[in-house]
Amino acid sequence: MNFMPVGDITHYIEQAKTEDVSVCHFALFGGEPIFAEIHNKGYFEQISKAVGDKKMAFSTNGNWINGKHADYLIGEIIKMYETIPKFLFQISVSRFHKNSVENAKKIIQKLDSNVHKPINVNVH
Repeated sequence: MNFMPVGDITHYIEQAKTEDVSVCHFALFGGEPIFAEIHNKGYFEQISKAVGDKKMAFSTNGNWINGKHADYLIGEIIKMYETIPKFLFQISVSRFHKNSVENAKKIIQKLDSNVHKPINVNVH
């Protein structure tokens, strides 16, 4: 799989923040972006730093979060809640992803018990 290099993503975020437009929201989705962090440690951290005080939405189907990398990925998502003031975590639920409702419930329970502020999770 090919992922957009984190340097490209942070470049676009920084460029959007400096343009004379009121960018207020960044979204990371398409394919399975959480898979990028498994293979490129620090991917989320670099993006979080670039986002700064803007809103960020991160979308996943949740399958990778409940696999063998679950603890690591939950930890990374918790860091995003802690470092991005306006962070929205989105979990897609579909009939094409086996156990997607159960996966979403498990993820929300893990986040709810580990994030010490109100959490934004959108299940769609």
